[in-house]
Amino acid sequence: MNGLSWKERFTHQANGRALDLVHSGSPVILNLRPNPDAGHVDSIAAIETLARRGVPLLKAKRTIEAVLAEGSYYLHVPKAESVDVLCAELTSAGFNVRDAPVPGRAVDVKALRARLGTSQEQFAARYRISLDVLQNWEQRRNEPDAIARNVLGMIDRDPAGTERALWGGE
Repeated sequence: MNGLSWKERFTHQANGRALDLVHSGSPVILNLRPNPDAGHVDSIAAIETLARRGVPLLKAKRTIEAVLAEGSYYLHVPKAESVDVLCAELTSAGFNVRDAPVPGRAVDVKALRARLGTSQEQFAARYRISLDVLQNWEQRRNEPDAIARNVLGMIDRDPAGTERALWGGE
C-alpha cells in the first residue's frame, strides 16, 4: 500500500464507504501537534476525522501534512458535535490536541478582576485598557470583542506574563 497515493490509501482504508458527516455542531479552533509518545500517527484516520466535521478533504490532508512537517498547526473546524469526542478521535490517531475558546464566548471581566484582587483603576492601568471601557464591560453595557476576549483569556491564564508582554518589560 506504500506505492498508493494518499487519496487511494484513503479510499482503500474507508472501504469505499462515504464519510459519516457530522450534521450539526459548534465551530472550534484546534492546535494539533504530533504525539511523540504515540507508536505511530494514523494520518488517514485524522484526515477522516477532520473531513467528517466539515473540513474539506484536501484541506484536512494538507493540515495533517503541515502538522507532521512543522510540528504544529492551527485549524478552524466548522462542526464539532463535541470537542471531547473530536479531541479523543485525533488523540487516538496519534496527535496532541488543544482547543481554543470558541469566539463569542462571554467573559466575566468583573469576576476576573476580583480573582486578581485589583481595583478597576489598577486592572485598567496594568493591562492597558481604558477605564471607561473596563467599566462598560463590567456593567455589561458592552461586551469585549474577539481580540479583547483573547487578551482577557491571557490575563486569566498568566496575569504577570500578560502584563510583561503588554508593557514590554522585564
